[in-house]
Amino acid sequence: MRMVKRFKGESLGILAVALFLPNGQALAQSAPPPGSAPPQPAPAAAPAPSDSETQAPPAAPAPSNSETLPLPASPASNPEPAESQTDASPSAQSAEKVALPAIPPLHWMFLVTPIGGYLKNTTTFNAKVPSRSGEDVVRSITMSGKGWGTGLLLVGFYKWISATNVFYIFPNVNRSLMWGNIFMLQYTAPLDFFIAPTVGMGLAVIGTDSDLYNFRYAADDVYQETPTIGRAYFGHFMVNTLNLEPLPEIGAKIRIPIQDWYVRPFYQFLYENLSAHVRTPSFTVNVYQKEDGQHLFQINDEKGFEGEQVTEYYSNVVGMSYGIDYNHFLCLQGSVTYNITHNLLSTRATGSLMFSRFMGVSAYFEYQDMIMVDNIFGMLGLTFIGLPSDFWNAVDARRKAAMAKKKN
Repeated sequence: MRMVKRFKGESLGILAVALFLPNGQALAQSAPPPGSAPPQPAPAAAPAPSDSETQAPPAAPAPSNSETLPLPASPASNPEPAESQTDASPSAQSAEKVALPAIPPLHWMFLVTPIGGYLKNTTTFNAKVPSRSGEDVVRSITMSGKGWGTGLLLVGFYKWISATNVFYIFPNVNRSLMWGNIFMLQYTAPLDFFIAPTVGMGLAVIGTDSDLYNFRYAADDVYQETPTIGRAYFGHFMVNTLNLEPLPEIGAKIRIPIQDWYVRPFYQFLYENLSAHVRTPSFTVNVYQKEDGQHLFQINDEKGFEGEQVTEYYSNVVGMSYGIDYNHFLCLQGSVTYNITHNLLSTRATGSLMFSRFMGVSAYFEYQDMIMVDNIFGMLGLTFIGLPSDFWNAVDARRKAAMAKKKN
């Protein structure tokens, strides 16, 4: 496992189903036309004049916030004998336009997704260790492993503000506990235009707790101007790391005129603070000549050591996030980020399938190429959706009205 190489926070956000409803207003406007109450009966046709010329009464005007659907013309459009007009009420009613009440705007929503899956990790960290000269030297130590874990994804929005929080824990990756929490808050300007600026702020906190037995590692060195290899053995080796990453971000959301599709280029300034606390009760180091493998000497330390090393990194990161949605039923979101400072590329994607108004399933994949960590995630979970009750009532009403209209 390699701990702490660079965790890019695009709000694991962006993680799972934040794309499911990227814009609350869009869902309210593009919801399928389910209906409300059955159409109101139209006023009966006026009595036929004596010259047997008949006219259908004008349709009542539809409310300004309603959607109207024309129905087939009534028999009044093709006059018949006067006696047949006495029963023209149903036909006149069918000539009326049916008004469907508008669905109220969606101002808030939240999603809860318990997730579980698999992680492959490689982590490199720096630690101070004793040397033959008696002085501490900084060594780079690499660990790798894989294992199963679980977590929780929370996503929500209120009007133009969205929030994402992702927590994960892998209890046994190379005999190490890995955990993390990533939070992202984002604001999108409410502009009635195809492009809108966005600003965001996030915080990632990532930690590892390793308790390793019979741990070995090798490192290149130079001894008396001779290239050497040092092979260290630790009977008991303990490592704790903590990584803090504030994530300020600016971007622009560009709406694509296909349902709720969008792309969003963005820029992040990344600061990373990594601390590693290493301790061991004893260790042995054998040093070999690199050219021919000749054993030069051995270091036996029965006193052990304890040391802490803090490392800071600054990075400029650019990226592109995207969202693709099909009728709020099948959704895909993801991002690609590039660390300009350290030449690192990462990608993530979340797919969601909604099989009811309250529940769906989400899959998450991510490849992270970070400063000191490489991760490959694959996770799956059920998504539970929370929406205002008046929104679903309006959707049901429109659906019923649409079905009634088809029957007529």
